[in-house]
Amino acid sequence: MLSGAALSCGLLLIYFPRCRHPAMIFSGGVATLAAMLAVPELAAATAQASLLGLILAMFAWALKSGVDYRESRRSIVRGARATGSESKTARLAALTASKHEGAPPLPSTTAMVAMEIPLGESTP
Repeated sequence: MLSGAALSCGLLLIYFPRCRHPAMIFSGGVATLAAMLAVPELAAATAQASLLGLILAMFAWALKSGVDYRESRRSIVRGARATGSESKTARLAALTASKHEGAPPLPSTTAMVAMEIPLGESTP
């Protein structure tokens, strides 16, 4: 029964940010301390009984932080960065766009490299 209460308190702290407010944690600590001082002979038995719930709550916190870390890394878009107008990429894109006057302007977020690719060997 006490381990379930400890697990419930731990899960509340993990999943509900309002419960992590310093005033809430302080009032819970003061209530726990007052209960231990009121009945000191039951304090050790209560702590021992709630130990399993505390261990399971810490395990749940570790799993949640691992999942949150992996999800935050997955949302990063690789290779897409905005460039300023003074960067070499933006200047190169502007130069390439000015060579092709009929073409629409190119975005400044991509690097344009003008190069010729031979399709086959030339015959003399």
